[in-house]
Amino acid sequence: MKSFIQIMFNLIISSLLFIPIQINAQEYESKIINKGRIFATASATQDYDNDNDLDIIITRRPAFSDQEPASVEWLENDGTGQFPRHSLFHDLVVPMDLDIADFDNDGDQDYLISDIGTLANAGQVVWFQRQADNSFIKWTIKAGERIDQSVVADFNNDGNMDVIAVGFYLTKINIYLNDGFLNFNEQVIADNVFQVDIIETDDIDNDGDYDIIIGGDALDGFVILFNDGNANFTSSQTLYTWSDLHSSANSCIEVTDLNNDGLKDILTFSGAGTGGLYFLDGSKNFDQSIIESDGVDIGGDILISDIDGNGLKDIIRQHINGRYLSILYQDSLMSFRKEYLELNWDNYGRSQLSVGDLDGDEDIDLVFPENGNVDGDLSWFENIDGKLYRHYLYNEILAVRDPKIGDIDQDGDLDIVVSAGDGAINSAFSENEIVLYENQGNDNYIEHRVDDNIGFPYNIELADIDGDNNLDIVSTAHDDNSLYWYKKVGITWVRNTIEANGNQPLGCKIADIDSDGDLDIVLCSSGDNKVYWYMNNGAGTFSRRVVDPNLKKPKAVSVKDLNSDGDNDIIVASADTSNTVAFYSNDGNQLFSRTIVYSGQIASDIEIGDWDGNGSDDIFVSFDEGDPGNPKRDVALFTNDGQDNYKDSTIAVLEERTSSILLKDIDKDNDLDLILGSVNFGIPPLRFIMNNNSSTEIKQISTQAEQIWGIDASDINNDGNVDIAISDYTSSNLFLLIGSVQTRVDDNEKTEIPNEITLYQNYPNPFNPITKIKYSIPSNVKNEAPNVKLIVYDILGREVQIIVNQKQSPGNYEVDFNANYLSSGIYFYKIQAGNYFDTKKMIFMK
Repeated sequence: MKSFIQIMFNLIISSLLFIPIQINAQEYESKIINKGRIFATASATQDYDNDNDLDIIITRRPAFSDQEPASVEWLENDGTGQFPRHSLFHDLVVPMDLDIADFDNDGDQDYLISDIGTLANAGQVVWFQRQADNSFIKWTIKAGERIDQSVVADFNNDGNMDVIAVGFYLTKINIYLNDGFLNFNEQVIADNVFQVDIIETDDIDNDGDYDIIIGGDALDGFVILFNDGNANFTSSQTLYTWSDLHSSANSCIEVTDLNNDGLKDILTFSGAGTGGLYFLDGSKNFDQSIIESDGVDIGGDILISDIDGNGLKDIIRQHINGRYLSILYQDSLMSFRKEYLELNWDNYGRSQLSVGDLDGDEDIDLVFPENGNVDGDLSWFENIDGKLYRHYLYNEILAVRDPKIGDIDQDGDLDIVVSAGDGAINSAFSENEIVLYENQGNDNYIEHRVDDNIGFPYNIELADIDGDNNLDIVSTAHDDNSLYWYKKVGITWVRNTIEANGNQPLGCKIADIDSDGDLDIVLCSSGDNKVYWYMNNGAGTFSRRVVDPNLKKPKAVSVKDLNSDGDNDIIVASADTSNTVAFYSNDGNQLFSRTIVYSGQIASDIEIGDWDGNGSDDIFVSFDEGDPGNPKRDVALFTNDGQDNYKDSTIAVLEERTSSILLKDIDKDNDLDLILGSVNFGIPPLRFIMNNNSSTEIKQISTQAEQIWGIDASDINNDGNVDIAISDYTSSNLFLLIGSVQTRVDDNEKTEIPNEITLYQNYPNPFNPITKIKYSIPSNVKNEAPNVKLIVYDILGREVQIIVNQKQSPGNYEVDFNANYLSSGIYFYKIQAGNYFDTKKMIFMK
């Protein structure tokens, strides 16, 4: 990384216009709006703190990108929709199943955990006894076995809660009878079984005791074990889904009265090779009846509840292979209608759903822990008038891209809309969605999905498209070859198509092009080298016009009346060196004459504003195609004399790797400053260029972000300071930098070896096939030459390559990693030195 002095030297050589000085600038507190990932495997709802609202209890497993020990956590319902995390206990390996019951009859709830462990003989079923001081004591019921699922019931009617547990590798089915003195006595109720991992208990035959039904991959059908009331079981009935002789592993079974006839029915997925969801009718001695036929050898959790409040039970189901979550609404008796709740479920297998009235509005909401491989999402689906609307409680936003700030809900505070997507080649590692973070005040946000089925939303803009005084959302969809606008109708966002036959659209801008008082849209159509504008009839209906039929690789666009003739002109930045910046003068009749302002570099972003205070707007262009270690200018300023003449000046020199720029008066001195975001390894990710009339200063802003794709800024919390929203590709997070007090800037800062061991993001990322990994060993470590390990793992946590394994002295290090022998995908690299370790994600694309 270059020092501040090196950067300033380059600036002085490039242009005498900008001279560094000391000025006032804001300090910033960094907040992750999406709150980050949590790899939850199971959930339950409970009023944990006895405050008369339902909280969420989850089990979470470690993932390679989140190596905190496994835990059970309480997500507190604080009334704001935030559900802050509190860790209750650890001492687990891979917990996958959760039940809540009062095992010791002391009036509070204890927790039963099925832990599959990491090996076939390394799991356990345990319960954690809650104490009066809210601490927990761990009690082991069964150890040394993989336990996939356990269920709580009083099998012998003695007033104590017992346990049944099953595991994929077990050859027996055991129940554990609670004697009331914290002892659980094992009793075999079925043997000679294998691969049983599905279990449910209920009073199936309505005789006043709990029966059991089991299933699994190697089991012949679903077996009912009838209870005689004293925990003696007979397996007198086996159920089959049509002609299939197996039940599915990693699936689920539910006992319920689905058709309201007073008899218990059984609901399950089909066996291997057929697919479907089956209802076994108790009134007909458990005859088969298919409800939905979808998929082959499917699996996932099932949950039964009356979501829409019509007196009929609905079905929520996971589909592991199809990667979706759906609900089957029972609109009339045994007549079901399907809606999708999630179409791109990142899963590591079945997770445990739960329901409850989380917001106190007397209807049933849904909790969905994804049990993911990559993004660690945990969601709350709010029930509004019988429909489920998703809010992410904890998540990553894979390939987060373009944030925009505006008062979407017209409540007087500013909300944040952000897009996420990274193109078809990287679709497995991106969300491809638009989400809204509604500002609740006090730095709290509730997430709403605008669209989760859009092909690479590259650029979004906010404006009132149809003149109804509400902000709408406009988005380009690169992989859909489309341009959309979204209007909020009630609580849903309705997508309207402006252009369905585009060609890889990128940047867009909203402005009144034809001076008729409504807002039009300008579009960069990169795939066919064209610039279009779309004329609005005032009600959100558009007709296409051509600005330029032949401009190579248009990427970003801005609109302003640069020549002060009363109509808006168009300025386009391109990813082609022959026409880097093009200016289109509007003659007032929407006929445009083109002037190439600059050629020679590949542009990434463009901003328009009056930098020098002469009353004419100037053009800023950033560049993002340089080579590491090769200093080139990152940002050019083209000052406007008001007569369509532009003077080219260099305003920032690093390594030509600035991805996004934004003009904003940061220090409240009544002139525009410039915010720069970078995606380059080794370059400060966020910088300010502070404008003080004829002089400037570059200030690096400390942030957790590493690769910034998008920036927007405004006073979000109404405290008089500018806040900044940035999207960080590396961490998959949306950061809000909250502006605070004014401080002096020291222009003599130098980059030094950090005070702690530091692992930096690899560059390039994504890469093919070689990438660089940089790390630093500080001079203040206790061991002057610690043993350093740098290891690459695949997404399953398997070791791929040991890059470094040796003692190293304090200093900065850089190594190359060559992945030419690997498959495309997500990999992780981990550094360990003494008690310190850190892990980062990288993407290899051949």
